[in-house]
Amino acid sequence: MRVDDHKVLNGILYVRVTGCRWCDRPRPYGADQTAWRRFPELQEKGIWHQILQALLD
Repeated sequence: MRVDDHKVLNGILYVRVTGCRWCDRPRPYGADQTAWRRFPELQEKGIWHQILQALLD
């Protein structure tokens, strides 16, 4: 079963904003391995660019 994308995205943003280690994220964001694995996937697919562009628009 796939983990909730919204939860994972919030966990990734938490790490990027606070600068904490992946394993130090609060538990509500799910497993640190999931967020750590999905972060480069989102970069490769251009999802981060799409998110930032939508926020700018």
